[in-house]
Amino acid sequence: MLGLLRNISRPRRAFHWAVPRRTVQDKQPLIDAFRQTTLFQKLAGHPEAVYALEDFAKLMQAKGLDFSSGKPPSPLQMLKLASNSEFRESAKRVGEELQKAGVDMQSKELMQEMMELMKLKQSDRST
Repeated sequence: MLGLLRNISRPRRAFHWAVPRRTVQDKQPLIDAFRQTTLFQKLAGHPEAVYALEDFAKLMQAKGLDFSSGKPPSPLQMLKLASNSEFRESAKRVGEELQKAGVDMQSKELMQEMMELMKLKQSDRST
């Protein structure tokens, strides 16, 4: 009984650890590079396209996709998404809003800019 009381009265420390989050400063070169793209310039004048992209990203996250890891979704995940009407409607809205903003997703220039951003992001991760 005395041992139990001794343990109760002893101060307890909470053990806590956290993985440090990357600061905005770490991402600044990527942000600066994105601001120089034609995609950014076109999206800057069309907030509805940005909102559509944001909603689409939230929906994909809610469906279990995590693009922060850099790992593409599995074929099964893609099949599940394709059969989801909410996902299809959201993807359609993104396409329509990007088209209104003047963004051509088939443009070689746009693809080149995105590839350069991906390379910058990959080199940022490796350092």
